[in-house]
Amino acid sequence: SLPLDGVVPGDWSDDRLRGELAVARDLWAKLLLASRLAARLPASDARLDVLEQVVWLHLELREYESALYYAERIASQAGADSARGRWARLFTELARHRRADLALARGQLSRAYVEQERTRLAEVRNLGAPAPGGGTDPSAADLAALARLVASEILDDLGQKSEALAQLRARHGSTLSDPYTLHLVGDRAEHVDALLGDREALLDVRAKLAGHPALSLSDRLEQASDYVAELVRGRGREARIAAIDAARARAADGSELALLLDVERPLATLTDANQEEVR
Repeated sequence: SLPLDGVVPGDWSDDRLRGELAVARDLWAKLLLASRLAARLPASDARLDVLEQVVWLHLELREYESALYYAERIASQAGADSARGRWARLFTELARHRRADLALARGQLSRAYVEQERTRLAEVRNLGAPAPGGGTDPSAADLAALARLVASEILDDLGQKSEALAQLRARHGSTLSDPYTLHLVGDRAEHVDALLGDREALLDVRAKLAGHPALSLSDRLEQASDYVAELVRGRGREARIAAIDAARARAADGSELALLLDVERPLATLTDANQEEVR
C-alpha cells in the first residue's frame, strides 16, 4: 500500500507499481499509481494499456478534461483509425457527452445540446461499425459493444429511454476482452436497472461480470461484492438467507461469487440476540 504521506516511492519498480495497482481499492490511489507507471514506461503497447486505465479512472472521478487529454494521447500514438484509436475516440465522445450533460442548467434540454448530442450519437455509431475487412477480430466486438453502451447513455440523456434500454440490453457476448467496456456494462446496468427497479436484471449482469475472465481478480471480487450487496438489500433475515441459498446454488464452485456468498451466508443468520455469542 502507499505510504501514509500518499507519495509513490521513487524506488518502486514497475512490477511493484503494477502489484500495488492491482490491489488498490481507492480510485485516487489507483490513479496516482497508474499515472506514475505510465510516465515510467517507454512508448509501447504496455504504456498505452496503462493510459487506457488512466482514462477510465479520470472518467470515474468525473475529471472529464483529464480523461479527454489522455484519450487524445492514445488516439494520437496508436493511430486514430486503429482499434485502440477508435476505442480512445469512443471514450473521448463519452467524456465530452458527460461534460456537456453536466453543463446543462437545471436538467432542461436546450436545442443546441440536443443537436450536438445527436451529431455525437451518429459519430459514436460510426466508430462502432465494423471496419472493412475486420472479420471477427475480438477488438471489433469490443468496439461494437462500447459504441452501443455510449449510445445508450446519450439516448438516455436525450430522453429516448426505450431506445437507450434496447442498446443496453443488446447482447454483448461473453467474448469481450476489454475490461473498461465491461466496467461500463456494469455502470450502465446499475444506473438503468436501479431506475427501473429491475433487481433481477442488475443481478444477472453483476453475476456475469463477477465470473468474466477478462476482468482481473480484484475486479471480479468487486463485482461479486456488488452482487451480494444488491442481493440482500432491503430483505428481511429469512428472505436474505433464502436469496443467498438460491444464488449459491447457481454460482460455480470455486468462483469469486461463490466465495463471497459463502462468507455472507453465516452473517445473514446473525441477530441482536446471537451476534455477541458468535463474536
